[in-house]
Amino acid sequence: MSDRQVDNARMARDRSDACARALIVTGGPREENFWRAMLDSGRVSDGHRRNPGREQSQPLVTSEHGRKGNFLGTLQAYANAVPDGQRDGTGSPIEQIVMFIGSGTRLSPYTQALGNMKSAFPLPDVDAHHRGYTVGEAAIRSTAACIDCLRGGGFDGLVVRWGDEILIPSTPLDSSPGQYADVDVVRFGWRTEPNELLANQKEWLVVDPATGLVLQEIGRQPLPSVRRKLADLAGSGNTQTYVNLGSFAASNTFLSELAAVFKDELLDQVSAANWDPYFWVALQCTSEAEWESFGREEDAGSRPGFRELHACMPDFFQVVQAAKRNLRAKLGRDLRIAILDFGEPYWLDAGNHQSLRSAFADLFEDSTEGNTLRAFLGLPDELANGGSFVKDSALAPGVTVNESIVLGAEIRDPRSVVDGAVVVRGSYGRLEVGRGGVAIWSAADHLSVAGPRGAAFRFSGNGAISGDQSVSTLLTGSESISMRYTEALGTIDSTSYNQVVADNPMSFRDAFTRMGLVDPLDLHAEWSRVTSHSA
Repeated sequence: MSDRQVDNARMARDRSDACARALIVTGGPREENFWRAMLDSGRVSDGHRRNPGREQSQPLVTSEHGRKGNFLGTLQAYANAVPDGQRDGTGSPIEQIVMFIGSGTRLSPYTQALGNMKSAFPLPDVDAHHRGYTVGEAAIRSTAACIDCLRGGGFDGLVVRWGDEILIPSTPLDSSPGQYADVDVVRFGWRTEPNELLANQKEWLVVDPATGLVLQEIGRQPLPSVRRKLADLAGSGNTQTYVNLGSFAASNTFLSELAAVFKDELLDQVSAANWDPYFWVALQCTSEAEWESFGREEDAGSRPGFRELHACMPDFFQVVQAAKRNLRAKLGRDLRIAILDFGEPYWLDAGNHQSLRSAFADLFEDSTEGNTLRAFLGLPDELANGGSFVKDSALAPGVTVNESIVLGAEIRDPRSVVDGAVVVRGSYGRLEVGRGGVAIWSAADHLSVAGPRGAAFRFSGNGAISGDQSVSTLLTGSESISMRYTEALGTIDSTSYNQVVADNPMSFRDAFTRMGLVDPLDLHAEWSRVTSHSA
């Protein structure tokens, strides 16, 4: 499995032109301008290898009109960007729709330091353009090989995915001719048995192994409830269980019909809906009573999404069912929703601190995760054997770099020590980063970052960061505000987001509001200035 996953990672890396074939959906006009400028600036001049058989084109970036949720947001972008005459897949260059939206609650204060754009977090890619290589770009590139697999199987449609995660399958990305030619949707899944963590955090797909078609989706709920429902379904025949990986592919016919039946909701100021789990459950329900029963389960689990959906779109179920009837009439058959088995994927959710910290640690491990991530980012395997990697950096004679990664950084003081750490861009006088520590896009005359999980991201100023802290500086235009996350907070929830925590000067929500007034292009330009060097 390890070798196959590493091969898939290398294959995805080779598709560095994938952004030119993506429709990127942002949260508003400022974010749209930011991504258009960022992606266009790195289109020709970065160091990534190019596929000579594919002509580069201007990245297509749009912004959501109103807070629509990822379901209506996808349809809105599709309706606006793909003309009717190109919805048979023959004229459109678009291969995937990628959602660069979301408040980034769990990644505070990094999100706020990025101008409220979590997909803009930079990764340690060996060929990164001077502007950085972002999670969003990595997300797009990680899907490209899956698209080739679907197209090879005759699928006519687009991948819909989220811009804050990287998914690398551990299974072969092969398909037979015509395998997906008569399929309307392809869900991405990992075949495994439920456990307590996954049951509460992910949806489940029940698949008929004889046909490869999805029979039912089960929403997030306690493990005993998931097991009970799976047992009931298994009693009626042989089934397989997959974790829903979120991303999926949908045919042009499917997306076009949904955009048509929801055309009024795409334009109003109140409607909002998400794909998971509400659209998929509404699609599979055979009666309104079954839909309302699902709503009661959501209420019992203190999951407010169903009632919030019903409040803004009381006829959501009826409209979904109308689309289902229309599609059945057009196709002359029932909908076919297939599964693409990712095996146990490499799955980097860059929207939370725990996952990012694990990823940085993996870079130095001789493991499936470490080998896969290094292959995807172009980093050498010597890092897992005590080696270091330094590139595009200006280090004063005498600086100690031991078992570390240093990319695009200036370190001026010869007493500096980088030991078992990751340093990406920045301008530093004396820098001390302990094993497991991280310093990214920061500037300081004297900065100390302790291991095992201390982190300075877009930090400006002098100081010492302990091994359980992540610290960022928010540049509001009129002042600099230091904000920190500590491990004691765990996953940031609504309480820790809305209240003042970790001795911060304000809540993360208030910081989000403050940074919403700053143009993200101006913010990026300022950080580029303070972290620049002549190397």
